[in-house]
Amino acid sequence: MTRGPGLVGCLLVGVNLGQAIAWARKLPVIGVSHLAAHVFAGLLEEPDLRPPVLGLVVSGGHSDLVRWQEDGSIAVIGRTIDDAAGEAFDKGARILGLPFPGGPAIERAGGDRRSAGDPLSAATRARPRLQL
Repeated sequence: MTRGPGLVGCLLVGVNLGQAIAWARKLPVIGVSHLAAHVFAGLLEEPDLRPPVLGLVVSGGHSDLVRWQEDGSIAVIGRTIDDAAGEAFDKGARILGLPFPGGPAIERAGGDRRSAGDPLSAATRARPRLQL
């Protein structure tokens, strides 16, 4: 079950549900980092993915630029200092008349860009800091 980070109310619900299921099935309870789970979820799409990997964890409450290290740990190397990127996607989707949540709606509207081969802009590559 998620042990953090996250919204306290959501974590409490998840912990209570997880503990109840574990108790009923006589299973151990294992805490998992919410942040790490987002990074490792990339393995669902790309099973051969191996560290080191740079990832952007985008959610409504926080957004982090992370590095999946060779030893399996996750290092946060940049973090939002204002609105989380998820909030920006929600606001952008609302302006575009797309449904909530904004991230998946914008992704669907944009189509499959993985094979497009669009390079990063020079301004993005030249940015000296990792603040978002």
